[in-house]
Amino acid sequence: MTRVQVCLASDNGVAPVTRPRSSKEIGDSPHRGRRAPVTLRLTGTMLQVCLHGRGGQGVVTASEMLAQSAFSEGHQVQAFPSFGSERMGAPVIAFVRISDTPITTHEPILTPDAVVVQDATLMDTLDVFAGLAPDGWAVVNTLASATEVRAAHAGAPAENHIAAIPADAIVRLYLGANKPSAAMLGAFAALTGSVSLDSAVASINKRFSGRVAAGNVSAARIAYAWVERARTGGGDVSGGGDGGAGSAGDAGAGDSATAGSVTEAVVALGQELGIDDPRIRKQPAPDQPARNQPAQNQPAQIQSTQNQPGQGGAA
Repeated sequence: MTRVQVCLASDNGVAPVTRPRSSKEIGDSPHRGRRAPVTLRLTGTMLQVCLHGRGGQGVVTASEMLAQSAFSEGHQVQAFPSFGSERMGAPVIAFVRISDTPITTHEPILTPDAVVVQDATLMDTLDVFAGLAPDGWAVVNTLASATEVRAAHAGAPAENHIAAIPADAIVRLYLGANKPSAAMLGAFAALTGSVSLDSAVASINKRFSGRVAAGNVSAARIAYAWVERARTGGGDVSGGGDGGAGSAGDAGAGDSATAGSVTEAVVALGQELGIDDPRIRKQPAPDQPARNQPAQNQPAQIQSTQNQPGQGGAA
């Protein structure tokens, strides 16, 4: 049995999560939606992952959904946050541990096998890659390419172990809020293969409901496909290279992509997946009145004269 430990970090603190895994290589699982095996560095019997972000971005939620995804696949998990200043925008860090055997340690993770950075501005002030081995993995919410991330940060892993994902652009389109946790979960699943997309979607639906759940699921699916297409396209995981799905490769190639090009690439990729363009409002059916417009032939409303001056109110 092997143990996978994941550590999530953000400006508010640290939270670890652990779950059990089979003795098979990470990513090799009979569960539907699981990627081909990838080589992840194991720390003893545990895989460790750290998530970094800011208060209000859902860092703790991301760690809990990752743990739930792993738990649903039969693994033991542990997740907990570490907060500094508990305020909006303050750095937060969370830790996740995943294992096939009982997890007995509860200390913060100092040597993660993977890092998730939900706010790229943290890389300018914090060493988010501290303790990460050169063969580790990193998912970064940014418009920059993996090449740029690697060049700007000496502690970052190799370019082909970095997923540079425009999570903010994705969630603003499909969720209408700066809550990139679901998109980062989808990207992490695609990069590492440690959990399946199906399990990630199930954890999102368990956490949220209604339109919020639907928006988060769309974000996770698009982020997963973005990373998958970038990897199979032969370029870096940010989407560089010649082959990209729905222009995802073009948007991430070379220098930092523009917000406009990323938006178009995200929408195109979503449409490939059968997800409607969120910028287009659905028109009402021909036999139904548009919203906020009265239907024809409706009787005029009768204004109440009760208690009106000079109108003889109720006795």
